[in-house]
Amino acid sequence: MKIHFQAGRIGLCALALLTATLSGCGGGEKPKTTVKGKVTYKGEAVADANVQMQTATTGAAAAAKTDAAGSYSIEAVLTPGKYSVWVIPFEVPPPAPPPPGYKPVDNPKIPKKYRSGATSGLTFEVKAGANEFNIPMVD
Repeated sequence: MKIHFQAGRIGLCALALLTATLSGCGGGEKPKTTVKGKVTYKGEAVADANVQMQTATTGAAAAAKTDAAGSYSIEAVLTPGKYSVWVIPFEVPPPAPPPPGYKPVDNPKIPKKYRSGATSGLTFEVKAGANEFNIPMVD
């Protein structure tokens, strides 16, 4: 009888584990959202730029570096909604403290107005799943 009781416990534990796995343990993982696009300045690709997005609703943010063709791809768990977008020069952070004479990296293909979410004028409505947002910058 004791063996039967143990087998019953094992069966209950297995059932609980299966139920938790199928239900996702409290809601499961949120699906990743992708935002892909191309950054250009006066029609030319902008390489080595950092595309940044942030929503005022939750403060959620994401970023991605552009490649030589100006393309970027953000893959993150982003809540659908309106995001401010801005573009800054990509730079590997210097050691702390920065060495004497250190100057931040600049990218002349990124006009000053696009370097802040407050001044860029760029917004994007992120939807669940795959999104595309091209950034054609001009002076």
